[in-house]
Amino acid sequence: MRENPAAGRVYLAGVGPGGLSLLTPAAREALSCADIIFYDRLIHPEILASLPPEAELADVGKCGGNHPVPQSEINRMLGEAAISGKTVVRLKGGDPFVFGRGGEEMEYLQKLGIEVVVIPGITSGIAVPEHLGIPVTHRGVSRSVTFVTGHGAGDGAGDRTGGDTGGDTGYSATDWSWYAKCPGTLVIYMGAEHLKDICASLLEGGMNPERKLAVIEHGFLPDERVICSTVGETAAGDFVFHPPAVVVVGDVAGMYKG
Repeated sequence: MRENPAAGRVYLAGVGPGGLSLLTPAAREALSCADIIFYDRLIHPEILASLPPEAELADVGKCGGNHPVPQSEINRMLGEAAISGKTVVRLKGGDPFVFGRGGEEMEYLQKLGIEVVVIPGITSGIAVPEHLGIPVTHRGVSRSVTFVTGHGAGDGAGDRTGGDTGGDTGYSATDWSWYAKCPGTLVIYMGAEHLKDICASLLEGGMNPERKLAVIEHGFLPDERVICSTVGETAAGDFVFHPPAVVVVGDVAGMYKG
């Protein structure tokens, strides 16, 4: 219930990692009535091109460790726009609550008495592998899936392939030995920059070096690229991976037929 009746409404809208075909009717409706749209760096170009021309647009995207607009400032801008009576859409690639910092924005706005409507999107950790024929779970192959970020905690990178962890304290903030023992599929968001070291940490934690791995760069974009390897080869090799990327670790990665 809205505690500040004079304030506008804020939509936290996930648009998935792809173009217009993955945009939900709820997200389309929210965009159609927006007075101002705050959007992330990794929103698909098709969606950016379709935004209503009468709406004010604000680019608040982050790129790796470079955050021209800190998260605290984004929160303030959302609140200020809503308090002025505007209908606000916070447009996020993937899903707002999967490494998207949507929960933080929701809490901030609710403390101001602003009504928040959350519109789910398809997270890249599922959609990007799926459209290439890689299921994150598969009967007889993987009965579970674990999602983790390759970033640390703080105020960090953007999400079309999965979100914004907020942070650049580094992959080393994660206990990779724990993830090395996870059964099923491991999906790593925003891990391209440190993947060699992440794989080395997984091996130190006891992961089989022959465990399959697929890196999907720039999912759903014209320059999409898939690199298939193993955890051991990636730890020992000199691969160069380009973000944004989704990394799938596990036997399901071997199902890619491209």
